[in-house]
Amino acid sequence: MMTHNDPLPSRPSSRRAAAGFTLAEVLLASILGAMLLTALTFSTMGFADVLTDLEAKAGVTKELDPVLRSVTRDIREAHWAEIVGSSRIKLADHTGALTEYYWDDQDKLLRVLRPNGDDGPVFDAAEAATFTVQWLDRHREGSPVNWDGTWYAASLPSSFDMAVEIPSGAELAMGFIAPVDDSQAIGAGSSGERFLDVGLGVMRMPVAWVPGSGAHNMTVTIYESWAPGSAKPLDTSLGSVTVAGSDLPAAVWDASESEWLEPDMVSIGLSTLSLTLEPGASYTAVVSAGGDAQLVVTAHPFMKTYAHDDVAIKPLSGAFVDQPLIVPLEMSGNSQMSSTSVIPVIELISISVTPLNRASQTRSAALLSQAVSSDPWLGVVPGEILVSTP
Repeated sequence: MMTHNDPLPSRPSSRRAAAGFTLAEVLLASILGAMLLTALTFSTMGFADVLTDLEAKAGVTKELDPVLRSVTRDIREAHWAEIVGSSRIKLADHTGALTEYYWDDQDKLLRVLRPNGDDGPVFDAAEAATFTVQWLDRHREGSPVNWDGTWYAASLPSSFDMAVEIPSGAELAMGFIAPVDDSQAIGAGSSGERFLDVGLGVMRMPVAWVPGSGAHNMTVTIYESWAPGSAKPLDTSLGSVTVAGSDLPAAVWDASESEWLEPDMVSIGLSTLSLTLEPGASYTAVVSAGGDAQLVVTAHPFMKTYAHDDVAIKPLSGAFVDQPLIVPLEMSGNSQMSSTSVIPVIELISISVTPLNRASQTRSAALLSQAVSSDPWLGVVPGEILVSTP
């Protein structure tokens, strides 16, 4: 219990409680802050000096860098590009309007020529500027072309050739397929060109003639076949050609072996049929002798290890019967094929500029109209105009 004589507890005066930092405290804080700011300033200045030095060694300047960014932007947005020598590029927009960047070696200037005719320097502190390009092949459909050659051949090397007799009144059917592309034709290449139509001009097969009474001729009739690989004819004939027996070689009988000798290949003209076959469709050629004459053909016995096209024989009465034989057969004629135009276009452009007393600086950019397309059939080629549709 506090008595009247007890001293009161000490407490700060109201003036001292309202006071801020003392002068000593303010001076100390100012000195410490100045020291920190000085250190930070020197650190920032040192970093800036190092960065400036590195940019100078790399050839980067405040004047050149925006110029290169502008050029590469125009390259990326171009519809197509052309290069003239190593010092001039032409960039076309989708309407065909040209912007040209070129090096003026006389005045040592990198200049730009705009579509409206404006021509002026874009960088004048350089010793040289060059353009290099990377090319890409673009494909375009060309006009159809004529191709005359053998588009079908069925033959197998074999030491077991034999002569097969086709008696009077019987028919021999040989199936074949019209080619789809050049890889299926003989000597046409393998570039992927397609047959638009297949002409039937000449048939070659190993056949000989055994004369008899009656009509002295051989008939070749063309049909569609039941299916690929089948020699059985379908529906009505597409046309027929009659060959005089005297135009065929005579069959030779080997008395010592009691058999016919194997005939050689003979060409039989079919151009008078004026037939145009459908690519990829299957057909059959049926041959028969007139009167009581006979035919002798060379055949290979069928072996399962080889792929083959069916051969069928129709006897004097009845239907065609598949045979375990392969008769060498070649078909040729004047056909229509597709063609492809291969046009090299610029995919990427690099520009190298050597500033005065500095290292060369290079920037590259791809033409997006070409680079974003992985399919060689897509993308634009010089001269093409993109028409925008609403």
